[in-house]
Amino acid sequence: EDYKIEYPLPYINGKKQLDLYRTFHKSMREGLIASSHDVSDGGVLISLAEKMMGTPYGMQIELSGMKKHELTGFFFNEGAGRFVVTVNPKDAREFEDNLTGHFFTRLGKTTNDEMLAVALDGVSVLAVSGSECMDHYKIQTRELV
Repeated sequence: EDYKIEYPLPYINGKKQLDLYRTFHKSMREGLIASSHDVSDGGVLISLAEKMMGTPYGMQIELSGMKKHELTGFFFNEGAGRFVVTVNPKDAREFEDNLTGHFFTRLGKTTNDEMLAVALDGVSVLAVSGSECMDHYKIQTRELV
C-alpha cells in the first residue's frame, strides 16, 4: 500500500512515492496529462477549487462507497504525495496503464460550466462556481496582507 488516510499524518512509502513521481513525469513527457495540481494546503477539495478558479471550466465529481461523515476527512486531508490531474478521455486508458501498481481514483470529469459540483452516490453535496471561489479567495488573501 502506498498511501492511506490516517490522522494526524498519512503513512507514505518513500520507494513507491518516488516510483509514482517518475511515472507521473513519464506521463507528462508523453503528453497524457492535460493539467495537474498538488493536493496540499486544504486538501483535495481546495485543490479542485484552485484548479478551476480563473478558468471557464468546472468539474463534476462523483464519489461513491463513502459514508457522508467521511467526506470532511476526504475533502480536507492534507496528506503529501497526491495530485489532481486532468486527462483527455482519449488518453485515459494509457495514463491509467502507466499508473498500474499505484493507488489512484477517477473522481469525475471536467465541464464547461465553471461549477464545482460534488455528488455522493448520486446525491448533490456541493455546488459552487469558480468565480464564487475566486471572490472568497481574494477576500481572504487581502485580509492576510
